[in-house]
Amino acid sequence: MTSRVRFGVAILFLIIGIVLHVQLGIGDAWYLYLASALLAATHFLFGNIWPAFAQLQKGNLLKAEVLLHQTRYPDYLLPRPRAYYYLSRGIIALKQEELDDGQTDLEEALKLGLRTATDTALANLNLAHIHYKKQNITEVKQHLAAAKTASSNDLLIKQGIEELEKVV
Repeated sequence: MTSRVRFGVAILFLIIGIVLHVQLGIGDAWYLYLASALLAATHFLFGNIWPAFAQLQKGNLLKAEVLLHQTRYPDYLLPRPRAYYYLSRGIIALKQEELDDGQTDLEEALKLGLRTATDTALANLNLAHIHYKKQNITEVKQHLAAAKTASSNDLLIKQGIEELEKVV
């Protein structure tokens, strides 16, 4: 469920709750108030980060970018979704050759902490790629080492590490 739908349902529940409250009393409306508050909270605390990250994993950069732009206040997100917000933004920025923005976002994602070793390795591999394009060989080696120590079993990440090690 996208963030907009979730927020719309929260507003709908609030309106129905108010109508029930006026007509029948708080006893018949409290659960709608609660549902509305919970849906509104998830709207602000989680945003569209997970659907955007799923689109990014499928290779749909445009859809992922559209979903990420619907998150207006990333500072309101919980730390874990915020980390994936920055990871997704960093990968998209790298694909668009915006290296400085990508580096900043990926470093922020690593600082906030990613859920899996594969995601940590992915962030470090992308940072190594950015530093390779910027010709910072010592940074490339540091991020490659960090990607290796993340102990990811993803074959594409292992292949990316091997390819970067060959050119460094």
